[in-house]
Amino acid sequence: MTVYEVRLPLSVQEKITEEIFETAVNNPEGFVETGGWCWSPQGQAWWGDGLDIIEASGPGIGAERTYDTLFLPSDHLLDLDEMFRRDGLELCGGWHLHPSGDQFPSELDLTRVGRVLDLRAIWESRTQRAIELIITREPKGEWTWCVTPWIFYRGPSGILGTPGVHPEAAVLRLEEK
Repeated sequence: MTVYEVRLPLSVQEKITEEIFETAVNNPEGFVETGGWCWSPQGQAWWGDGLDIIEASGPGIGAERTYDTLFLPSDHLLDLDEMFRRDGLELCGGWHLHPSGDQFPSELDLTRVGRVLDLRAIWESRTQRAIELIITREPKGEWTWCVTPWIFYRGPSGILGTPGVHPEAAVLRLEEK
Protein backbone atom coordinates (compact mmCIF):
# COMPACT_ATOMS: atom_id res chain seq x y z
CA MET A 1 0.00 0.00 0.00
CA THR A 2 1.30 3.45 -0.95
CA VAL A 3 1.20 6.17 1.71
CA TYR A 4 1.37 9.63 0.19
CA GLU A 5 3.24 12.43 1.95
CA VAL A 6 1.57 15.81 1.52
CA ARG A 7 3.62 18.94 2.19
CA LEU A 8 1.93 22.22 3.02
CA PRO A 9 4.26 25.25 3.11
CA LEU A 10 3.72 28.08 5.57
CA SER A 11 2.51 30.45 2.82
CA VAL A 12 -0.38 28.10 1.95
CA GLN A 13 -1.15 27.48 5.62
CA GLU A 14 -1.40 31.25 6.14
CA LYS A 15 -3.67 31.71 3.10
CA ILE A 16 -6.03 28.97 4.31
CA THR A 17 -6.04 30.31 7.89
CA GLU A 18 -6.84 33.82 6.63
CA GLU A 19 -9.79 32.48 4.62
CA ILE A 20 -11.07 30.49 7.61
CA PHE A 21 -11.04 33.55 9.88
CA GLU A 22 -12.44 35.97 7.29
CA THR A 23 -15.26 33.73 6.10
CA ALA A 24 -15.99 31.02 8.65
CA VAL A 25 -15.07 32.30 12.09
CA ASN A 26 -16.03 35.97 11.72
CA ASN A 27 -19.29 35.23 9.90
CA PRO A 28 -22.17 37.27 11.36
CA GLU A 29 -24.46 34.27 10.84
CA GLY A 30 -22.22 31.96 12.89
CA PHE A 31 -19.40 29.49 12.29
CA VAL A 32 -19.72 27.97 8.78
CA GLU A 33 -17.82 25.71 6.45
CA THR A 34 -15.49 27.32 3.95
CA GLY A 35 -12.87 25.98 1.59
CA GLY A 36 -11.14 26.32 -1.72
CA TRP A 37 -8.91 24.68 -4.27
CA CYS A 38 -5.25 23.56 -4.22
CA TRP A 39 -2.47 23.45 -6.84
CA SER A 40 0.76 21.44 -7.08
CA PRO A 41 3.64 21.41 -9.59
CA GLN A 42 2.60 20.15 -13.03
CA GLY A 43 3.59 16.55 -13.67
CA GLN A 44 4.58 15.84 -10.07
CA ALA A 45 4.50 12.12 -9.25
CA TRP A 46 2.80 11.85 -5.87
CA TRP A 47 4.42 8.56 -4.93
CA GLY A 48 8.02 8.49 -3.75
CA ASP A 49 8.74 12.17 -3.17
CA GLY A 50 5.16 13.03 -2.18
CA LEU A 51 2.93 15.95 -3.07
CA ASP A 52 3.75 19.62 -2.62
CA ILE A 53 0.77 21.95 -2.39
CA ILE A 54 2.15 25.22 -3.71
CA GLU A 55 -0.97 27.39 -3.94
CA ALA A 56 -4.49 27.53 -2.51
CA SER A 57 -7.52 29.66 -3.24
CA GLY A 58 -10.67 30.58 -1.38
CA PRO A 59 -14.14 29.35 -2.31
CA GLY A 60 -14.89 31.87 -5.06
CA ILE A 61 -17.99 33.88 -5.84
CA GLY A 62 -21.24 32.00 -5.40
CA ALA A 63 -20.04 29.56 -2.73
CA GLU A 64 -22.83 28.30 -0.49
CA ARG A 65 -21.86 27.82 3.16
CA THR A 66 -23.69 26.58 6.21
CA TYR A 67 -22.54 25.02 9.46
CA ASP A 68 -22.43 21.54 7.90
CA THR A 69 -22.32 21.98 4.11
CA LEU A 70 -20.15 23.71 1.56
CA PHE A 71 -20.79 24.02 -2.14
CA LEU A 72 -17.81 25.34 -4.12
CA PRO A 73 -18.83 26.55 -7.56
CA SER A 74 -16.44 25.42 -10.26
CA ASP A 75 -17.34 28.11 -12.83
CA HIS A 76 -14.12 30.03 -12.21
CA LEU A 77 -11.99 26.92 -11.69
CA LEU A 78 -10.92 26.61 -15.33
CA ASP A 79 -9.81 30.26 -15.39
CA LEU A 80 -7.89 29.85 -12.12
CA ASP A 81 -6.25 26.66 -13.33
CA GLU A 82 -5.24 28.28 -16.62
CA MET A 83 -3.65 31.15 -14.67
CA PHE A 84 -1.74 28.78 -12.37
CA ARG A 85 -0.68 26.55 -15.29
CA ARG A 86 1.26 29.53 -16.67
CA ASP A 87 3.29 29.30 -13.43
CA GLY A 88 3.86 25.54 -13.85
CA LEU A 89 1.10 24.43 -11.44
CA GLU A 90 -1.94 22.18 -11.85
CA LEU A 91 -5.13 21.64 -9.88
CA CYS A 92 -4.57 18.81 -7.38
CA GLY A 93 -7.66 19.05 -5.18
CA GLY A 94 -9.13 21.20 -2.47
CA TRP A 95 -9.40 22.04 1.20
CA HIS A 96 -12.31 22.83 3.48
CA LEU A 97 -13.29 23.38 7.08
CA HIS A 98 -15.62 21.11 9.05
CA PRO A 99 -16.84 23.19 12.04
CA SER A 100 -18.53 20.05 13.41
CA GLY A 101 -15.13 18.43 14.05
CA ASP A 102 -15.84 15.48 11.75
CA GLN A 103 -12.61 14.55 9.93
CA PHE A 104 -14.33 12.34 7.33
CA PRO A 105 -15.48 13.50 3.88
CA SER A 106 -19.22 13.84 3.26
CA GLU A 107 -21.07 12.77 0.10
CA LEU A 108 -20.93 16.39 -1.11
CA ASP A 109 -17.16 16.36 -0.50
CA LEU A 110 -16.83 13.18 -2.57
CA THR A 111 -18.79 14.80 -5.41
CA ARG A 112 -16.35 17.76 -5.39
CA VAL A 113 -13.35 15.37 -5.33
CA GLY A 114 -14.92 13.46 -8.25
CA ARG A 115 -15.05 16.72 -10.23
CA VAL A 116 -11.32 17.27 -9.60
CA LEU A 117 -10.55 13.68 -10.64
CA ASP A 118 -12.54 14.20 -13.85
CA LEU A 119 -10.62 17.40 -14.63
CA ARG A 120 -7.26 15.75 -13.88
CA ALA A 121 -8.16 12.93 -16.30
CA ILE A 122 -9.22 15.38 -19.04
CA TRP A 123 -6.01 17.37 -18.56
CA GLU A 124 -4.00 14.10 -18.60
CA SER A 125 -2.31 14.79 -15.27
CA ARG A 126 0.53 12.40 -14.50
CA THR A 127 -1.08 11.20 -11.24
CA GLN A 128 -4.77 10.31 -11.38
CA ARG A 129 -5.37 11.22 -7.75
CA ALA A 130 -6.94 14.18 -5.97
CA ILE A 131 -6.37 15.57 -2.51
CA GLU A 132 -8.87 16.95 -0.03
CA LEU A 133 -7.64 18.55 3.17
CA ILE A 134 -10.30 18.53 5.88
CA ILE A 135 -9.64 21.06 8.62
CA THR A 136 -11.22 20.77 12.05
CA ARG A 137 -10.84 22.70 15.27
CA GLU A 138 -9.16 20.86 18.10
CA PRO A 139 -11.19 20.84 21.32
CA LYS A 140 -8.00 21.41 23.35
CA GLY A 141 -7.37 25.00 22.34
CA GLU A 142 -9.41 27.99 21.34
CA TRP A 143 -7.98 28.11 17.79
CA THR A 144 -5.89 24.97 17.38
CA TRP A 145 -6.49 23.31 14.01
CA CYS A 146 -6.15 19.72 12.84
CA VAL A 147 -5.62 19.07 9.12
CA THR A 148 -6.50 15.62 7.82
CA PRO A 149 -5.24 14.84 4.29
CA TRP A 150 -7.34 12.54 2.12
CA ILE A 151 -6.01 11.22 -1.21
CA PHE A 152 -8.64 9.82 -3.58
CA TYR A 153 -8.73 7.83 -6.80
CA ARG A 154 -11.60 6.84 -9.07
CA GLY A 155 -12.05 3.15 -9.84
CA PRO A 156 -13.02 -0.21 -8.38
CA SER A 157 -12.29 -1.00 -4.74
CA GLY A 158 -12.87 -3.73 -2.20
CA ILE A 159 -13.69 -7.40 -2.62
CA LEU A 160 -16.64 -6.63 -4.89
CA GLY A 161 -14.74 -4.06 -6.98
CA THR A 162 -17.19 -1.28 -6.15
CA PRO A 163 -16.75 1.65 -8.55
CA GLY A 164 -16.54 5.17 -7.17
CA VAL A 165 -14.24 7.65 -5.48
CA HIS A 166 -12.05 5.89 -2.90
CA PRO A 167 -9.57 7.08 -0.25
CA GLU A 168 -5.91 6.15 0.13
CA ALA A 169 -3.50 6.68 3.02
CA ALA A 170 -1.75 10.04 3.41
CA VAL A 171 0.38 11.85 5.96
CA LEU A 172 0.70 15.62 6.26
CA ARG A 173 3.85 17.60 6.85
CA LEU A 174 3.32 21.24 7.77
CA GLU A 175 6.41 23.10 6.64
CA GLU A 176 7.64 26.12 8.52
CA LYS A 177 9.13 27.99 5.53
